[in-house]
Amino acid sequence: MLIPQYPDRRLAAQPSAGTSQRAHTMPDPAAEHMPEQIVRGLGQLLAAHDPHTAAHAERVASLAVRIARSLGLDAADVAIIRQAALLHDIGKLALSAALLERRTPREQIDEARVRRHPTLGARLLIALGISAQVAELVRAHHERWDGAGYPDGLARADIPLGARVIAVADVYDSLTHPRPGPAPLPTSAAASVLLSDGGQRLDPDLVMALLDSLCLR
Repeated sequence: MLIPQYPDRRLAAQPSAGTSQRAHTMPDPAAEHMPEQIVRGLGQLLAAHDPHTAAHAERVASLAVRIARSLGLDAADVAIIRQAALLHDIGKLALSAALLERRTPREQIDEARVRRHPTLGARLLIALGISAQVAELVRAHHERWDGAGYPDGLARADIPLGARVIAVADVYDSLTHPRPGPAPLPTSAAASVLLSDGGQRLDPDLVMALLDSLCLR
């Protein structure tokens, strides 16, 4: 498998020669066999709390699978990434609907609380007995390639590969399917944003992988 589990329960995508997208291997049977009904149940819970976030998660999962397959990852790794993508915003259950729907005045938004949602989501998944691999991808999906992300300030290949995949898919979908209010970007404009974010916010190789899979470059 390409997404290892380490003793400290933190996943790290270690680079191999010539690529930033490989990792050492160690199987995690719990991740491979996580009951699909748990994922669906959590998705339904999120949909009841915030339908937009739940629909976003479905699209992000589809894009993340597209990227993962384009990298040649095996089926078990693709499944882990898909599960984590579906659940990447599950920590937003701790945020009010008013905040998620942007009905809260900007000056009243507690950014620190919003930024806790990856950590809260990972803790929830661990508490439910879901694979630490999936949970760690959820925790790391707001890390940035340049190290300016959160919650741990990881950079480059220290960010788990699956989390880097989800981050690219997340940004693209947020640009093309924003919440009500901002106009969605055309796919070509969204591609330009991703290209400018490559090497800063996002893994540039994974940006190219998504754009190639969507025939946008």
